[in-house]
Amino acid sequence: FVRLDLPAPLLPYADGGFATATGTCNLWSDHLEATGQGGAPNFTPAAEGPGSALAERFPLVLLTPKVHTRFLNSSYSHLPKHGPAEGAPYVELDPADAAFRGVGEGDIVSVFNERARLRLPVRISTRLRPGVAAIPWGWWAGQHDDGLGANSLTSGAPTDWGGGVAYSDTLVDVSRD
Repeated sequence: FVRLDLPAPLLPYADGGFATATGTCNLWSDHLEATGQGGAPNFTPAAEGPGSALAERFPLVLLTPKVHTRFLNSSYSHLPKHGPAEGAPYVELDPADAAFRGVGEGDIVSVFNERARLRLPVRISTRLRPGVAAIPWGWWAGQHDDGLGANSLTSGAPTDWGGGVAYSDTLVDVSRD
């Protein structure tokens, strides 16, 4: 790393200087209001999330975090020196969620929702809180035994801001095979 020569304490906006017409921080944006987004930040509940209609059928929130040390992105998992060294795809569960479902370390389970069903081995970890299932990203669909990757479980619906995919708004359940 390289240490930057910055003043201490670093208070870049203490005297204003925001990139707005007035130089101040705006909590309301006429521009955003004109685009139909609303002039101020607001909360939109997840279409799939705790408290949604689907949560009764699919009670676990799916995360797809980066955990592999040999994957910069999905471009590396297929390489002989990277993918095999990381093992294979798996689903990670909190001990309470695993016990509730009667599954143990290494058991093969189905991770599923209305869109897809993946068969994966379980890793039990206290890194997660109850109510979360994690399938680390970086594995190609063809590297899963069933030919489906974690993206098969996610919705293709666009987000309200930016039109991206709401990967973090995905609910699943896990059952013993």
